[in-house]
Amino acid sequence: MLSSPEIIAVVPLRAGSKGLPKKNIIEFNGLPLYMRTVHQALRVTKKVLISTDIAEIIKATLPNGCQIDRRPKHLSKDDVKMSSVISYIINKNKLEDKIILLLQATSPLRSDKDILSSIELFQSNDYDLVFTVKEQKREALKYGIIENTIYCPISQSKFLFENRQSLPVVYGHNGAVYLFHAKDFLKNEDFPTENIGTIIMSSKRSMDIDNQNSFKEAERIVRQLNEKSNI
Repeated sequence: MLSSPEIIAVVPLRAGSKGLPKKNIIEFNGLPLYMRTVHQALRVTKKVLISTDIAEIIKATLPNGCQIDRRPKHLSKDDVKMSSVISYIINKNKLEDKIILLLQATSPLRSDKDILSSIELFQSNDYDLVFTVKEQKREALKYGIIENTIYCPISQSKFLFENRQSLPVVYGHNGAVYLFHAKDFLKNEDFPTENIGTIIMSSKRSMDIDNQNSFKEAERIVRQLNEKSNI
């Protein structure tokens, strides 16, 4: 267990999910989905701050080390950026001198090792932000935006006509783990974008729950992993 008092785990939980109503509190292999992340957070740090507007969670009996931060209505809408929520949490709880470990409950296949590897990388002092990533489609390197009818590649123009197999491997953050210093976040009221370090996760474990099908599939994978560990 990594027990640095400087690291505060933040678990954001918003009511009003459209893809899967009440997904954060639906039972996931014997526990409400959000509790899987809460327990995991407590295994790697000493304090967990739960930002939520969900009544059932606000009233729930939580493990020692957990604190509820009631999210106001203006930050509970589905179009509110996560950066606004994080800024509010840091300022309200006076976390300016803390390291924030952001863990989303909708990534239940994230392992403790993924988090600990992210912390270790961050503590090397080479990065302003560390997050987990998964491999994405290489064809993205051929994409661009159009400005006044001019095609502007999002990457290098030399990739536009390459065969897919010849393109470099592409990665994107998967939403499972984010680690940053609160003071760096507050500089621009947003995630730091310089010196980003990454921990690679498989596409399978990067699953993000946003509907009934992904919920059931994640449950199936966890049961399968538990069965293997008991052999």
